[in-house]
Amino acid sequence: MHSRSFDCIYLGVEHSWSTPTTQHCYKPGRLNVVADALSRRPGYAVHKADANAIGVVRTSTPSSSLLDDVRSAYANDADAKQLLDYFAAPSDKSRQKLAKHLRARVHRYRVHNGLLLYSAVGDNANWVVVPEDHELKLRITYEYHDAPTSGHSGREKTYLLLTRDFYWGHQYKWVRKYVRVCEVCQRV
Repeated sequence: MHSRSFDCIYLGVEHSWSTPTTQHCYKPGRLNVVADALSRRPGYAVHKADANAIGVVRTSTPSSSLLDDVRSAYANDADAKQLLDYFAAPSDKSRQKLAKHLRARVHRYRVHNGLLLYSAVGDNANWVVVPEDHELKLRITYEYHDAPTSGHSGREKTYLLLTRDFYWGHQYKWVRKYVRVCEVCQRV
């Protein structure tokens, strides 16, 4: 009995809503010019050029002082010194003087404006080789992780930002440790 009275109330409400809507005739947008005029103004249309222009803006690039510090740090790194000496006067004799691990990969390196650049096989990107200098690596990582334009973006994004410009051995491991001890990242 109770469920029957509920049905009556429900049907009454349903009927009160259906009556006003049945009195209106639907017109598709292309035929209903007056009602749709504001929403179909040409100025509101999305232009393909605007939609395609959306992308990632690069927020940081290596500063010239940072690159100068990289150049000067090469003097204290044995591998970098060997490679720079080789590229100053490349020959088979100077190639044989390279350490074995460098000799196998020397084709991946080149020098440009005093910077040692590294490129992976089949990749057009050239990364600045960072020598074994703890303080320099800290400074570079700070620029790509802690700077206001970077915004403590986490391990993966920091690594991706760094690898746009720089290369050093065990770079992912370095970034993982750096982000793990970052106080701001641990609070979030």
